Amino acid sequence: MKINSLTSPMAFLSLVIMLPIRHLISYFQGSQLLPIFRGLGLIPLFFAIVLFVCFLRSKRQYISWYGWFVFVCVMLSAGMVIFSSPDFKDFLGRSSFYFNINRLAYYFMYFYIGYYYDGFEQYRNWIFSFWFIMLINLLWHFNFQVMSISFQGFDPDTVSMYLFLGDSFAIWSLLVLSFLTKSPFMSTFVSLLSAIALFAFISRTALYSFLIVIPLVIFFTKKSFKYWVFPISLLLVFSSGLSRLLEPNMRMLAFLDLGSDASMIERSFLFREGLSSIQKNWFLGDYGGQLKYGGLGSYIHNYLSLWRQFGILTFMAFLILLVSFIIKCWKSFWASMPSRETTPQSFFLIVAGGFCFIEIVTARSYASPYIWLFLGMILNTKLFGRKTGKERVQLHSLNKEPRGI
Repeated sequence: MKINSLTSPMAFLSLVIMLPIRHLISYFQGSQLLPIFRGLGLIPLFFAIVLFVCFLRSKRQYISWYGWFVFVCVMLSAGMVIFSSPDFKDFLGRSSFYFNINRLAYYFMYFYIGYYYDGFEQYRNWIFSFWFIMLINLLWHFNFQVMSISFQGFDPDTVSMYLFLGDSFAIWSLLVLSFLTKSPFMSTFVSLLSAIALFAFISRTALYSFLIVIPLVIFFTKKSFKYWVFPISLLLVFSSGLSRLLEPNMRMLAFLDLGSDASMIERSFLFREGLSSIQKNWFLGDYGGQLKYGGLGSYIHNYLSLWRQFGILTFMAFLILLVSFIIKCWKSFWASMPSRETTPQSFFLIVAGGFCFIEIVTARSYASPYIWLFLGMILNTKLFGRKTGKERVQLHSLNKEPRGI
């Protein structure tokens, strides 16, 4: 068996480990149902390195070379900043060197998983199964007193994993929905259950971003609108009673009064301080500057933090990839507009990629790596790009071959 035939299985297995398996293990370890063990992330890193080697050795590389070059520039420029800077420690003793090297490793992994993503239709049963297991875990540990997943027994420093729990479940839910565009009832059912689950995972950004892309899910799922009429009508009729029911978890409804929300006040402060730091260090950035406010997580909570951390060259290279992503999504959307039909690949790129785009603009810093999955996807010209002249000749010759009976 040729190693190139294993690229799709390796990409899929890596994504499984990095999203649903880490989702489950992180929760089990936090709740002390499993012992803490390290090294799980090395498995997808090993697969990503193998995928990178396959990419280098491939004789037929369907890739946007300028995009790949820009990605290399991001990695090299950020790496130079990390290796040339002091290894700052935060108040918990965590190393800025290992923290940031870890971020780049995740960029690398998600980028090459995205490049070798092919729709994963052959694994759809596995994808549905993992989504169901994550949902069962939520229901099993649901705390009705606070109307959310239980964090009883968790170390205070690990409770912040709810951000990852929400993001991983939302992205996986959108992967599930990419296979349900011809099943309007199931698409509506999964969407509603996912939204309820995200409320229980108490990650506001994940929930709000998911709800914002739901109209795209409805648009790409034919005849699904009629299935949304009843739950929306029910929501409007019982909205007052629902608010009382959800009162124990009013944190998730903080958008009603963001001015008094402690988290938003803190993030606004970090945003202002981060912008001030960028103005003073606009070219080289202010690597480790957030440590003056406490920990490694005291950064701007959007991707401007990439500029503040690694300087303008890294940020400009990232913007080039991001603009390419927006253009690719725009073209894919309008290509689907006449018939409202789309492939799982285009659906996942537009909807899940849109979800991650909203997150990195509004609330997720450079420490959130998920957008790199979609930046890797757009460089695979076999999936989303125009066919080269050589590919068109090969396709024409195949069409001329006699068909068997």
